Amino acid sequence: MIETRGLHRHFRLPGGEVPAVDGIDLEIRHGEFVAIMGPSGSGKSTLLYVLGAMDSPTAGWISVAGQRLDRMTDHQRSRFRNTTLGFVFQSFHLLPRLNLVRNVELPLLYAGSPGAVRRARAGRLLGAVGLPEHAERFPTELSGGQAQRVAIARALVNRPQVLLADEPTGNLDSRTGLEVMAIFQALNRGGMTVLMVTHDEHMARHAGRILRLRDGRLVGDETVDRPVQAALPAGFDLAGLDLEAGGTAAGAGSPGGPDGRADGRGDGWAAPDGPAPVPGKGGLPGEGTPAEDRGSGDRPGDGTRAGDGTRAGDRPPGEHVGTGPRQGGGRTEGGRS
Repeated sequence: MIETRGLHRHFRLPGGEVPAVDGIDLEIRHGEFVAIMGPSGSGKSTLLYVLGAMDSPTAGWISVAGQRLDRMTDHQRSRFRNTTLGFVFQSFHLLPRLNLVRNVELPLLYAGSPGAVRRARAGRLLGAVGLPEHAERFPTELSGGQAQRVAIARALVNRPQVLLADEPTGNLDSRTGLEVMAIFQALNRGGMTVLMVTHDEHMARHAGRILRLRDGRLVGDETVDRPVQAALPAGFDLAGLDLEAGGTAAGAGSPGGPDGRADGRGDGWAAPDGPAPVPGKGGLPGEGTPAEDRGSGDRPGDGTRAGDGTRAGDRPPGEHVGTGPRQGGGRTEGGRS
């Protein structure tokens, strides 16, 4: 499912080059729930962004769902993210000017899906995460736990093969954080591969495997024999998520597709109509790359601003209104997070 060999991601700074990810060899099997831990500056979030095709490696080999990410162009990575991966972030990154249905349907909008299909799918997912009556509400009307459920629904709307989460419980109280862990466990039991960055050891022990990073290097790989089990929140309906078609079957060729297509897809795959998200400009809400602005720490991480400084909602539908993966936190130790 996910494999890396000699993976590096370095950042050039005035004082020299910083190895945020420094030679990581890794294999994650289909259907694993993996937590990534480490102190601030260890490179765990940078690793997640590279594995999630939001950033490209400086050197090394990386394959996700049968696709060689290190050989993809920015445009190909953008397509891959929107068809194969789902993302959940600490600050939710819901767009405040859009109601919840429109927030959830955004990845389908970027994929060129018809409006009726988008709205029906988004409505079903809001019901599945226990918020059927909230469809027409706005993010400012939600609690933190409700906002994160909406963000999870958005991450699942395209039926991804892999769910990536960066500090998904960081802005939640402990009870609500455990509800998020229960949702991830339910998704994992249903066959979804889940990767989660966290500082919280207790949350990490809900996963089946814990990777530990320090100074950009993998220093620990622990199997959790008896993961902590969490109870699903009331109203959550795994079957209602309709994830059976999760992802698009990947071929084996170069850069990934059996017919050698530049987009790495096989003969049976057709690129969706409509504009592709622009890598690094927020192809999905909450997207961006580690080299981009993370936020200065003086504005709230509510997803109201795009990663390039454009306020969400100022562009017409169909253009790209995403945000950087983390807001309000800034960079740490010259590029690692």
